[in-house]
Amino acid sequence: MFDKDWIEQNTIPKFLAAAEGKKVVFWGAGIEANRAMENELADISPGYFCDSNEAKWGAKFHGFDIKPPEALLEENRDALVVVICCRFFLLSEIIEQLEELSVPCYFSSCLFVPENTELFHLRFKGEYCFDDRRKHHKKLLYVLAGYKPFLWDAVFARIAAVIPDDLDTCLVLSGVQNDYLRKLAEKQGWSYVSTKENKLSLAQNIAIMLHNKAEMIFKLDEDIFIGKDYFTRMEASYKKIESTEMCRIGCLSPLLPVNVYSYIPFLQKMGLEEQYMKQFGAEAKEMGGWALHWKDDVVKFLWEHSLPFDKTAEQFWADKTDPVTCPYRFSIGAILFHRRMWEQMFGFDVGLEGEMGNDEVHICNHCMEQFLAIYIDTNILAGHFAYGAQTELMRDYFEKNKIQFTIGF
Repeated sequence: MFDKDWIEQNTIPKFLAAAEGKKVVFWGAGIEANRAMENELADISPGYFCDSNEAKWGAKFHGFDIKPPEALLEENRDALVVVICCRFFLLSEIIEQLEELSVPCYFSSCLFVPENTELFHLRFKGEYCFDDRRKHHKKLLYVLAGYKPFLWDAVFARIAAVIPDDLDTCLVLSGVQNDYLRKLAEKQGWSYVSTKENKLSLAQNIAIMLHNKAEMIFKLDEDIFIGKDYFTRMEASYKKIESTEMCRIGCLSPLLPVNVYSYIPFLQKMGLEEQYMKQFGAEAKEMGGWALHWKDDVVKFLWEHSLPFDKTAEQFWADKTDPVTCPYRFSIGAILFHRRMWEQMFGFDVGLEGEMGNDEVHICNHCMEQFLAIYIDTNILAGHFAYGAQTELMRDYFEKNKIQFTIGF
């Protein structure tokens, strides 16, 4: 698996120094190999090419043999350097194969291009503080926090009540420090990451990079209310979808009523479609998901039919319905994804200081381009408090109805 140090070491001078007196093999006999051989690798003669595509085995590429990956098992791997010639989204997968083959020295041709290397530096480079309480589990929860303190007691009490023992937890703050959250993390035995720059994707990339053993990754925003057995139910649902559904899964979300798409299956499951249309009319249908961003009364309507939260959540769990897929851009306030997807994306795209939504756009684009589906488990109810425009209105509603938001199981 790649990390920041490997990216920084992945340069032409480092490659040439490592390759001196050793056998060089190129992995990949396709578009990227063509590009690299016409540019930065033009003066390098490989021993042969490896490729996972069986149809290419035994053929020639630029005059050199194409062999299966297992050919590397016959090499003295301490005297071998492999150059991976592939597109970014395949890189982590090939690195895993090389590690399984015990190849200790490998480089990536796509990272020899200065523009690409700089792009990835931007995704992982920045000042941060890290209170390390990792247990190095294979599952990670990170919570983006720091800006809605009036929700913290209710939200974090829920997380603490249901989090399994085999899961690392990390509070992640972007561009802000907070003593309350830092002390909360210490009390709960959670890690804490805070970046100097307010770049939300950068903070997430750093947190995921630091938890390098985590394979299954839960992401929550600080304004998400979760219910009983949330993590075990989500993990079981992910694995079931992965093994049974025809579409490959990119990420999984619970059913969030205040969401640009999930409000639709929520209304359907609650039998509220007719009432919703009667109350909000054609305008809400015309606005679609935008109504969840801009119409205060829509958000209030959805919460009124979600409370008391824990009672409704258990009703949803008991009334089993099939998962659905989102047909357009999805809001990622609560998702579960595999580290593999994040590595194939080479981390989340990082924008300008204070810019939001880069991670969301990147995930949605990646899933669309790589034929991955964003699934919603319609049986696991979670509550997204509000979008930014409705925060103050909903804060007043929250204070008046706090008892219905508090743990009831």
